[in-house]
Amino acid sequence: MSSPSTNPSRDQAAPDPGRSWLSGASPTPITSSSTSPTTTSSPPPAPPSPTAQSQTTHKNGVSLTDVLHTIKPTDFLSVHEKPCSREGLLTGIGGGAAVGMLRWVLGAPVPRAANWGVGSFAVAALAQYEYCQYRRRLEREKMQRVTEVYDMNRKKAEQKAREAAEEAKRASQAKAEEEERKRARRRWYKFW
Repeated sequence: MSSPSTNPSRDQAAPDPGRSWLSGASPTPITSSSTSPTTTSSPPPAPPSPTAQSQTTHKNGVSLTDVLHTIKPTDFLSVHEKPCSREGLLTGIGGGAAVGMLRWVLGAPVPRAANWGVGSFAVAALAQYEYCQYRRRLEREKMQRVTEVYDMNRKKAEQKAREAAEEAKRASQAKAEEEERKRARRRWYKFW
């Protein structure tokens, strides 16, 4: 049984001769030839199991590699422009440096102090980022409430203005009708 000789690239693993479905190559059926006295046949390769397939591909067909291909190097260059990331990174840098230096001063070896510094950087940065996001959510909810109250007050003012305009229109119509009645009464007894 011969396997196709392909050099595996960086993204592709070396093909397994027993699992042709893994290498992406179509299985080649082994046929008996008149020149070869012995014939060998192997069972067809088993299809991939559902558990192996679900580990790399999500239900809607998106795999981890597809997600990783959407990340561009420019995304890492613009992290500081995202809301709350600057505050989180600065807090993490300060906290990580302080904890790392404190551990080193207290007698821990440099690698262990550095590990503590990196760990505290991650914890402090994440905590500050989440706190900032929490404050932003509260501010957004407060702005929505203010907007709703403003809209409600504006609608009430418009309703009052409409009612005042309708009242003024009714009053002017009533006044016009009263003047018309007065004119009609005056005309009734005049002959010339």
